[in-house]
Amino acid sequence: MPQTIQDRIIGPHANLKSALRDWLLCEDIEPTETQVIRHLDESSAHREALVKQCAWWVVMSHVGSKNWRRLKKIRQGLPPDKFAKHVQDRHYLPYSDWTRKGNLGEILLCEYIHEITHYVQHVAKLRYNPNVEQSMKGDDVLLFNPSNVHSDVIYGESKIRKTPDKDVVPEIVNNLQGNKKFPTSINFVIQILRDRGQDDLADELDELLCEIADKKVSVRHVGWLMSSKGTTISSDVLLRTQDALELEPDANLVFVAVGIDNVQQFVDDVYDVANAILLTGKIQ
Repeated sequence: MPQTIQDRIIGPHANLKSALRDWLLCEDIEPTETQVIRHLDESSAHREALVKQCAWWVVMSHVGSKNWRRLKKIRQGLPPDKFAKHVQDRHYLPYSDWTRKGNLGEILLCEYIHEITHYVQHVAKLRYNPNVEQSMKGDDVLLFNPSNVHSDVIYGESKIRKTPDKDVVPEIVNNLQGNKKFPTSINFVIQILRDRGQDDLADELDELLCEIADKKVSVRHVGWLMSSKGTTISSDVLLRTQDALELEPDANLVFVAVGIDNVQQFVDDVYDVANAILLTGKIQ
C-alpha cells in the first residue's frame, strides 16, 4: 500500500504488535488543507484482550517495574486481607473518573505511537505525580528517536470523552499549535535523567532543545480523541472531528479519532482489572 500523510507523520498503523492491532481498525482519511485524520474503529470482539493489555500498561505506568518487584515480595509475606490493605493504603491508582480518563488517554496514545514508530519516552511522568488523584502537568506524550535523538520529536495531546462535545477537538489542537507546539516537558525529562545519573542523554536532550528552538529539528504532533461511535456529530467521534478540526498550514499534525462502544464501561473495566492485577500479581 502507498504511504499516506498520516504514515509519514506518525507512522503506519500496520506496525502494531500488541492487542491494539486486532482491536483497532484503521482508515486514513484523505487529507485536506486543514485536516489530517486517522480514524480508528473498535473491533468489539477483541475488546477483552485489549482491556487486559491496557490494565497492565496502567499498572506499569503508575507503579513501575521496581515497585512491582517489591510488591511481589510483600505479597508473598502477607495474608490476602493485609496485603489488600497495604495496596489500598499506598493508593497507586486514581479513583477520580476524570483523572482515570486523562491518564488512560496518555497511556494509550503513548503505547500506540511507540508501537508504530519504536520511539521511546525516557521518563514515565505518571510515576512522578505527587497527587495521584490530579492530572499531572506537562505534555501528555513526548517520544524520542532512540537511535538518533536529534532527528525529531513526537509530541501528543490526548483526551477520552463519553461523547465528543463541541469543544474537545479545538482544545486538543490548540495544545499542539501556535505558541504551544513547543514540547516544554523536555526540561522535566532532562532533570529526571540528571537525577538518575544519565548525564550524557540529558546533555543530548539539552542540545535538542536548542535545535528545536532554532527550527533545526522538526516536531511531529498527534492529537488523540477516544470517544463514542454514533450517527450524529454530537455522538460520533469521527463526525465531530471532521466538523471541528482546523489545522494551521504545515501543522505536521495528525488527529486520531478513536471510536468505541460504551466509553465509560471501557475505562471502568481497565481500572478494575488493573486493581485486580495489583492484588493478585497476575492478569486473569
